[in-house]
Amino acid sequence: LKIYSFPEYIFQNSQNKQRVVIAGSHGKTSITAMLMHVLKFHGREFDYVLGAYVKGFDTTVRLSDDANLILIEGDEYATSADDLRPKFLHYKHHICAVSGIAWDHANIYPNQADYIAQFQKLLALTPKAGSIVYYNKDKNLKNFVKKGTYEDANLIPYEAHSHSIKDGKTILKAKKGKIEVQIFGKHNMENLNAAKVVSLEIGITEEQFY
Repeated sequence: LKIYSFPEYIFQNSQNKQRVVIAGSHGKTSITAMLMHVLKFHGREFDYVLGAYVKGFDTTVRLSDDANLILIEGDEYATSADDLRPKFLHYKHHICAVSGIAWDHANIYPNQADYIAQFQKLLALTPKAGSIVYYNKDKNLKNFVKKGTYEDANLIPYEAHSHSIKDGKTILKAKKGKIEVQIFGKHNMENLNAAKVVSLEIGITEEQFY
């Protein structure tokens, strides 16, 4: 019997799907969850792979025959005890979003340069006409994206969503007007904008997203 690691198995069962990988040291689950709620709200069929349970979904993994899209939380931790490559290298994404890079998993990546190199490898896998959505305020991420290695991909920077705070409530500033949201904090405004940009790449309009 052929034996697959977890990420290899996910790829084997999603080769005919559009694969969207959400990566980064922080915010992966939040961004992926926001996308899932938007797609579910609009009745879009999709599969997903999460690192944690999300309210409104019974499982952390869904693989089906009918969905032509899969959202994958791209973990940079080792694939298995026999394969120390990051999990996210196995998914062979069409669209990749990176929320930022902060050195982590020192037991596998002994220094920051080695850790950053894993994300460079990830983005290098982006196919022609694929998309890279990246947090523009992260200097390390911005520097290697802008070096031109990924010129065959669509490079889409994002920052925190424009917003204001009034009476303790967070209000988005959008083309359609002001929209009150239940989440708060600059980090979540970054996550929300990342989800919005990815949504546009997979056929959800800005109005539908809001």
